[in-house]
Amino acid sequence: MKYPNNGKRAIVACKCNVDPTSMTKRIILIACVSQKGDKKAKAKDLYISQLFKSSFAFANRQNPDKIFILSALHHLLDIDKEIEPYNVTLSNVPKAKRKPELKILTPAEKIISAKNIVEQCS
Repeated sequence: MKYPNNGKRAIVACKCNVDPTSMTKRIILIACVSQKGDKKAKAKDLYISQLFKSSFAFANRQNPDKIFILSALHHLLDIDKEIEPYNVTLSNVPKAKRKPELKILTPAEKIISAKNIVEQCS
């Protein structure tokens, strides 16, 4: 690639008449869950809990431009990416490596939280 100014790179600025709101994308993030299928599948099909299914259905009803899954192993995960089942949760992260504001729910708190989310998404 040839650059102007004797082959040196230059910063070029342009003023565009583009409405910034026209470039806005609506993105929804869904938390992963521990209940997964037992074989490789698209991420949206691998997670099988009622919590995930309800969250995914709710997300789709919002007509987003894109939905991603926040995965403890894969981080930001495209819903159509094929992945193998895995067993990694934030609960497995040693306390010394956790951020102080990260709260790990007890099993009882997880059940209550999941029920509340399913009710809100239904």
